[in-house]
Amino acid sequence: MTAQIDDQVLLDDDEESWSLSAVDGGPLFDPSSVGLSPVMISTACWRGWYAHYRVRDERLTVDRLDVGLDGEDAERAVAGTGPLVGGRPPTKRSYSGKVWKDGVWVEGTFEEIEWTWAGLALPVPFTGGMLVSRGFLRELYVHMGFHPAWKYEHTVELVLREGQVVERRDVSASMAALRAELAGRDAPGTAERRRIEAWVEGAFSRRYPGLH
Repeated sequence: MTAQIDDQVLLDDDEESWSLSAVDGGPLFDPSSVGLSPVMISTACWRGWYAHYRVRDERLTVDRLDVGLDGEDAERAVAGTGPLVGGRPPTKRSYSGKVWKDGVWVEGTFEEIEWTWAGLALPVPFTGGMLVSRGFLRELYVHMGFHPAWKYEHTVELVLREGQVVERRDVSASMAALRAELAGRDAPGTAERRRIEAWVEGAFSRRYPGLH
């Protein structure tokens, strides 16, 4: 299995994004809420979509969506008639590179099934907690699921009520302590093992058991 593409979060006017590494509560954002039915983009995005969130003036929004489309949705996107999100049609993702064709490498611009809606600012009335992380520790990379918060140098917990950030906490030290526990315990006790297993399971669901 391939590691999955993370949702990204921009905090305030920061130009460097944070990876959304865990969620407690919800729901967060679901493409079906705006009429989209994603299809798999690649083995790195089985769910077929990823979001770019922003927190500005302590409000959570979706600024950009990248979604895999096919069938009628893809036909409408090609025609420029939709699907509309926030009143906007999508643009097609493409890339320049080489592909192996008829025994030779061919350069060109290639289109994907991925479509992008940018400049959205869609309000997200989320209630719960989010862990956002950056500074991924490359030695902890695995080809599986979403990478959890303890695999990053820096993690911030955002606590929200109806899309409004009511608390921010730097929990990097807590994640470093958890990382040390996972690395240093060969046979933890039953209670401790269950707590650690809950975090490991969260690496695949992006759920976390709250830090309060």
